[in-house]
Amino acid sequence: MSDEQRRVVLFQAQPAGQGPFLCPSALSFAHIAGLHHAHSALLDTKTVPAGRIGFVLAGPSQVINTSGLSLEQAPPLFVPFKFFFSAALFSVAIGLLLIFNGQDLYSSRWSPLALTLTHLVTVGFLAQVMTGAMFQLLPVVVGTPLPSVMLVSSIVNLCLALGAISLSSGFLFFNHELLMLGAVLISVGFSVFLVAASLTIKGKSVPIKITLQLGLGWFSVIPTALLGILLVLALAGKVALNDMQHVITIHLSWGLMGWLGIVLFSVLFKLVPIFYVTREIPLLLQQIYAPSIVILLTFFTLSIFIEDSVFKSSITAVLFLLCLMAVGILVIIIQRKRPIIDSTLLFIGTGIGCLLLAAAIWMVSERDVVIGILLLIGVGLTIPIGIIYRVLPFLCWYHLQAVVLKRGRFNAQIPSMKHFIPERSARRHYIVHTSAIILLLAGDFITQPFPALPGIVFTGSAIYLSSNIAKAYMAYQRAIQVHF
Repeated sequence: MSDEQRRVVLFQAQPAGQGPFLCPSALSFAHIAGLHHAHSALLDTKTVPAGRIGFVLAGPSQVINTSGLSLEQAPPLFVPFKFFFSAALFSVAIGLLLIFNGQDLYSSRWSPLALTLTHLVTVGFLAQVMTGAMFQLLPVVVGTPLPSVMLVSSIVNLCLALGAISLSSGFLFFNHELLMLGAVLISVGFSVFLVAASLTIKGKSVPIKITLQLGLGWFSVIPTALLGILLVLALAGKVALNDMQHVITIHLSWGLMGWLGIVLFSVLFKLVPIFYVTREIPLLLQQIYAPSIVILLTFFTLSIFIEDSVFKSSITAVLFLLCLMAVGILVIIIQRKRPIIDSTLLFIGTGIGCLLLAAAIWMVSERDVVIGILLLIGVGLTIPIGIIYRVLPFLCWYHLQAVVLKRGRFNAQIPSMKHFIPERSARRHYIVHTSAIILLLAGDFITQPFPALPGIVFTGSAIYLSSNIAKAYMAYQRAIQVHF
């Protein structure tokens, strides 16, 4: 048996100080599965709500605390995989655009290339990753599967992909029809997902912090999309806007700070304690940060109609809150009991560092392109890559374990989690990815002797990501064929 099979700890958490014990059902499960070497000492009961059933997976270099999650409600592995792989393919498209038109990126934040790349990152990459993560996370948190998950996920995946292609092509080629088509497809994709998510949550007892965080994060999609449609109509000459640049800034703020900021940190708040066995962010902060960001962004939106410096400056408070949450994540990671730095933490830590650096530059300078690169590439791509590299191997391993139990093949030698995305491969990708970010940033300060170089390195990073995701899924399929 692999280390992961031998080191699964099933427990029922007790009040603080009493320690965990193996409940009869869990003990019989462990016995049936041949899991005779449970190390309950690895469990920190302070992180586990009393009365919850779960397990701690303790491998040679990692501990995973899944208490309080309904993992049996997880959708088929292909559901998150198709979103993650689609996102990776869009990152390849971003790299190819940078190779052939990279120098145009630095001309203006409003250049066709800058607008195209912005929407390839946000809709092509981030929307795919975050909806894929939600299809995986929501059922195990709520305890109920999404309705018709294969059909719904396919519709959402296809609408977002086609919408991103249409919208980006519209910006690149100044085609208003493509812009409108993209806006419609993206709106349909998000609407289908939000309806399915609402039906999943309806009538369920969901912790208030989860409702506030994820609910308000995805609520931010609505003003983002509405403002986006308004801007598309303005570009097509259908409506007149007095201050289009200010409307664009508000559109970006709802998208990057509202939707991306709230949802991304909400996912980190849930995943970091699970996958790194850290303490949680203080509950009060978890409960107030999402409503505070939405209220402040609403004030900022009102500045379209009301000339008030207080409303316009509310965006500074939003940035401060996001930085506070970023520092909070760093603190609980640094204070964890197993201070092992792996590639996933390198990606997440680098992304948080890019956020803090972007905030610092924004306060003292007007280097919009640098801030955009730090936020979109440094944060928007880097942190999700770290999440994918942490979550996807676990999902592959977990689904294989589920097949073991379903078919009674308790002696099957299934691969360890590190088999799906090897640490060495992930670290190499990290080096290539950070090199691409540095080269892209350098282009705003110096004239590149080889203008295509940042794009070439970025494309290499994107191909690395696509390859690692595809290899993980193929390794899972091979394990199914070999053992079952």
